[in-house]
Amino acid sequence: MRIFGQEGLGRPAAEAASERDSIKSYLTKKLDPADVPEVRALLIFTGDGIELEPGDSPIRAMKLKQVKDFLRQESKPRALSSEQIEKIVAILPE
Repeated sequence: MRIFGQEGLGRPAAEAASERDSIKSYLTKKLDPADVPEVRALLIFTGDGIELEPGDSPIRAMKLKQVKDFLRQESKPRALSSEQIEKIVAILPE
């Protein structure tokens, strides 16, 4: 693909896992262990012509148009209390 001037896709699942681990490590350093939530990754593809076949991927992947509905469904069984959310927001860099 580089012959035609396009950048390669890379390894998005590996990069997402690395970023997830980095965020979890940051939260563990700044919060009490009881306040550290489960950190999950999500791969979002922005191209309209993309066709996804999820298969056995350990990381959820979806199109940009699907994200809003996904977040609504995931927030229904609220995993974090308001207090936990406030603590996390307070430690995030500006």
